[in-house]
Amino acid sequence: MTASTPPPPHAHRSETLHIVYNTDAAYLTLVTASAISAIRQASTPESIVIHILDCGLSDEDWGKFSAIVCAQGSSTAAYRHKIEMASLSAFRAWHGSLAAYARLFLPTLLPEVDWCLYVDGDTLFTDDPAKVLACRAEDVAIVGPEDKASPQSRAWFAKQGFQKDWSHYFCSGFMLINLAWFRATDAARWCMDFLHSHPDAPFPDQDALNICCEGHIRLFPTGWGVLSERMATCERPGLIHYVVDLPTKMRFRWRDGFRDVTAVWVNFARVALGMSVRESCGIPGWQWALGRAYNHALRVAVTIVGHTPFGRRWGRMEEFRDLFIPRKTRRWLLSRRLWTARWHGE
Repeated sequence: MTASTPPPPHAHRSETLHIVYNTDAAYLTLVTASAISAIRQASTPESIVIHILDCGLSDEDWGKFSAIVCAQGSSTAAYRHKIEMASLSAFRAWHGSLAAYARLFLPTLLPEVDWCLYVDGDTLFTDDPAKVLACRAEDVAIVGPEDKASPQSRAWFAKQGFQKDWSHYFCSGFMLINLAWFRATDAARWCMDFLHSHPDAPFPDQDALNICCEGHIRLFPTGWGVLSERMATCERPGLIHYVVDLPTKMRFRWRDGFRDVTAVWVNFARVALGMSVRESCGIPGWQWALGRAYNHALRVAVTIVGHTPFGRRWGRMEEFRDLFIPRKTRRWLLSRRLWTARWHGE
């Protein structure tokens, strides 16, 4: 791998937050949205440094991304690090791509940085990203959001003889990484050796990181890295992870139409990036309006049925309630002010 720029001159400043994304051209729209949401939500955008692990961008792609970052009117810096994808060819593709493995190069790519925040592109910040720095500790290797390990993963770990505290199994799509710890323990090399030796791991690099960092894992507070399908139980999210409801691949579902959590992304794209729903999601405006109306009607119907004797007895009632974000949270997330005003600390 190679870095196209030297380390930023303010890398030693403790207040600096280094946010890292990896992407190719296919995911650049999502990454751009996530990065701009971080800048918009930051209490001090000038203290943010955006790093892009370039897994297949053209110079034109990079130019467009840089221009959008500059257009935010802050002094947020952005750096491009070109990844030699051939060095990852021995690993198993994940969702048709090898880009996820590029984050294992971070201890080397950012030699002057002690901590960085790695973020998947299918995310949206709804709170000040600098707040996660309070989770740092010298003996912590990674801070991540709690993930529910599948029975498949648990069985695979047991078969391989790996001991794992499942209460501290994290999702690798959003991680505060102690790069100094990784360098001191040569943990990135261990992870790569693991991937070569265990190509059948259910969630390859995520499983490698969970095993490697066992005993040095901390979980984020609730709401940081919350999965989009679990939004009904989150009162104040800090970062939404669109694992299921990918906005750029949105589809109408008879179960709930176009969901509130997707509307949050659409609203952000409209307010912060000036994009119509067709531009951001590929859906005609009329279809979006009908899908949202359908969602609102279902919410009313579920609320009414939930207060009837049948609804109170029906075992699946809670399942349908969980399709909708609570009213107070929904109003906050869908407000234009979320992306246009300094609301932090309210």
